[in-house]
Amino acid sequence: MAAFFKSTYNHKKELLLFVFTNGPACILFNWLFLGNRYFNDGKLFFIATLAIFPFILLLHNTMSGIGRYIGKKFPLYSDTLKRNLYTSLASFINAMFFILAAVFFYQLVPMLRFEVTFTLVRTIALVVLVINMVIGSIYMAMYVFDQMKKTLVQNESLKKEQLQQQFDSLKTKVNPHFLFNALSSLSTLVSEDTEKADEFLNEMSKVYRYMLKSNHFEMVTLQQEVAFIHSYFYLQQVRYGKAVAMQVTVSEKYNDYLLPPLTLQLLLENVFQHNTTLKELPLHIKIETNNNDTITVKNTLRQKKISVSTGGKRLLALEAKFSLPGFAVNETPDEFMVTIPLTYHHDMQTGAHEK
Repeated sequence: MAAFFKSTYNHKKELLLFVFTNGPACILFNWLFLGNRYFNDGKLFFIATLAIFPFILLLHNTMSGIGRYIGKKFPLYSDTLKRNLYTSLASFINAMFFILAAVFFYQLVPMLRFEVTFTLVRTIALVVLVINMVIGSIYMAMYVFDQMKKTLVQNESLKKEQLQQQFDSLKTKVNPHFLFNALSSLSTLVSEDTEKADEFLNEMSKVYRYMLKSNHFEMVTLQQEVAFIHSYFYLQQVRYGKAVAMQVTVSEKYNDYLLPPLTLQLLLENVFQHNTTLKELPLHIKIETNNNDTITVKNTLRQKKISVSTGGKRLLALEAKFSLPGFAVNETPDEFMVTIPLTYHHDMQTGAHEK
């Protein structure tokens, strides 16, 4: 019995509600059925209370189940009126069924038998209605309170996640390793090829200008992101030479589609982080749009022997940005591929959505 109560009433508040409502309910209905003799005869009191308890227990459990089912069926705040009406009606019909079943059972036991009249049935229906309204109101208050708690917890979690994403984004923008490598490549070019050094410096300024500006936008156009990724890859190609190659195939119809800024850069950074770059075995990267409003970044798999733990975190962070269906990560023995959804807003003319 203890295990039953523990599994059925997994919330302390619901268990307390059961204890404080069902005891008085057993006594109240027995008094309606049997009158004052229920209190005057100790043996009758014990047997009648024991007899009606299973009916009250089943009644309470089915009412609780009905409430949970309707709550899941109509979970939104805008469904409150509909949820209350359905819950009240279903609970009233359910309560009348169990109480009338108890009345029928009492007629089968000589000691518990009593006269069933229209007045009695009407009184029972009125009492059931009142009890149903009271218990229903209590459950509704508990439901609203729990929803408020969940909302507060979710809001707090979202705030923390947003702060963490902003912090991670800032770390990406001022990545000291990327800056050091870029400056190292620039230093080499200055002494070897000043014209190429000027070009490198120009592309580098584009990269950091975009990185700094992207903090002001929640979404950017694919055209902007691709232009940035060409500059970003140029810096990497100067560093790695013929060991890396990139092919970008983007349909013009997707130029104004939106995605979070630095998405492609994050994916390319993940590629360089986890794969070796050799002139004998070039690392090929392909970026291409698909007909289902998605864009795919794929690369030949040249995994480093020493695993790097940050890549998984990057992909998880990227997946968290995309709540729409379409995000997918696939891996074969020769290729790694990430597909992300693109969004299009007809009212967005500039291709960027400010925060």
